[in-house]
Amino acid sequence: LCFIHRSITITYYYHYHCDNMPALFNRFVVLALFVSFIAHTTAASPLSSLSASAATNADSDRYTAAPSTHCQATGDSINCSSPTPAPTMATPTATAVEALEKKTLPTGAHPLSEEDKKQAQQGNSPHWERVWKEGLKPGAAWDSLIPLPALTKLLEEKAFGEGKRVVVPGCGRGYAVHEFARFGHTVTGKELSPSAAAEANKYIAEKSKESPITGTAEVVAANFFDSEPQSADVIYDYTFLCALEPEAREKWAQTMSSMLAPGGELVTIIFPIVEKQGGPPFPLTIELVKALLEPHGFKAKYLEVIPDELCHPGRTGGKSALGRWVKE
Repeated sequence: LCFIHRSITITYYYHYHCDNMPALFNRFVVLALFVSFIAHTTAASPLSSLSASAATNADSDRYTAAPSTHCQATGDSINCSSPTPAPTMATPTATAVEALEKKTLPTGAHPLSEEDKKQAQQGNSPHWERVWKEGLKPGAAWDSLIPLPALTKLLEEKAFGEGKRVVVPGCGRGYAVHEFARFGHTVTGKELSPSAAAEANKYIAEKSKESPITGTAEVVAANFFDSEPQSADVIYDYTFLCALEPEAREKWAQTMSSMLAPGGELVTIIFPIVEKQGGPPFPLTIELVKALLEPHGFKAKYLEVIPDELCHPGRTGGKSALGRWVKE
């Protein structure tokens, strides 16, 4: 405002008191004052720079936080600290299985000892009891927190009929056991680890309070390979086969064949379909599962990669497939 007042005063002075000056010079002075005024009012200041910077940061990538600057007045000067580097969201690069293995695991969860491997080849490893006993938290390692969306869709469509005897080997915390029971089936989960069985029964009891079951659900500590013949109308395998040592796969196929009742169905979620060495989880393929089951009289009535929206997070992109098998 002071600058505008001075400009008007000077312009008035030249116009009325300098008549003896050439008119062209008077016009030049007025023009110069006007240009000076425009330049002054549009010049950048520390405040306008910070505002512009804030606006730029607000419109930047939504995954990047804007840097903050701290300023403090000291005497006649103002000192500002350098902006802190902006945190950015990491780009996911690991495969689903790598991400699975990088989750928090209890102490001693990996690797398998030689003795564990020998027992695992017979389907009876103490490794899993140690893992669960040390405290496998919900969402850690292979724990998926929810049943597979593809399973829920099948149950909603009554794909298996009603009131079936269902067995879920290696059921973990019992997410699938509760889900089958919620739709009226009689479900038995089997866990080699007593601690896992206890955790699963605890989860099912708590979950049933908010999502009641219309069937029955129980998880027992038992070796799946000791199952009675023809004891199941539906068998659901998800991350059980991939947890077995390759030497136990043939025994897995034999047990599936013997325990399935006539007219029954074996459901296999084939995961992880990736290129990797070792395990668990050991990599699987659709062709491998076919080669295991077909010699035992199984025929696939459905065998396809699961759409991403029906997979667990991190297990998408063709890494999971659904097989529905019947005995010929």
